Amino acid sequence: MLAKEYVALAWLERARFDLHKAQEALGAAELMLSEQRLSPRRLLWLKLTLAHWWIAQGSPEKASALVQQLGITIEDEIPYARGHEYLLLLRLLLAQGEYDSALSLSERFLQMAESVNRMGQVIEILVLQALIFQGKRELNQALAVLGKAFSLAQPEGNTRVFLDEGEPMVKLLYQAKSHRIDSRYPSELLSALGRVAGTEALSAQP
Repeated sequence: MLAKEYVALAWLERARFDLHKAQEALGAAELMLSEQRLSPRRLLWLKLTLAHWWIAQGSPEKASALVQQLGITIEDEIPYARGHEYLLLLRLLLAQGEYDSALSLSERFLQMAESVNRMGQVIEILVLQALIFQGKRELNQALAVLGKAFSLAQPEGNTRVFLDEGEPMVKLLYQAKSHRIDSRYPSELLSALGRVAGTEALSAQP
């Protein structure tokens, strides 16, 4: 799927801090939204992925328009088949600073994901929940939740779920390192961020 390759390239260039190339790749992916050749399932995937990018780039209003199209709200009973859509809603609430609503949704979402053993989603929800607590300036809670995410992600080698969260996660990883949350994993993740970016800028604490 060509759109998927464009999106993957955009995330890679963003990690390397080359936003010009990232925007070019994403622009090519956005053009595919108007193509009729995509199946409904792939079209939804592309929209959700682009919305994730818009949030990461500080344009949550574009993602908000998509959430309205999806017709999902924080009061919904979350169906496991639509988990990716509710992850978008959770990210949107976090980006908009609606921390209490985001926390409420994350707690119910986490319970659902655990009940059907969707560990990938469990880890991602925990990561977002840690960032929610960080936004609420509840550092101890943020680090406790992040520690749970570490314990689940590390055996699977799942680093991308942390690396894609950008500067807020970098700050939280440094806090985890200084508070000795896990003996090595925060340092490994920070080192991985530095390698992907092709810079030693992350090797010193900001």
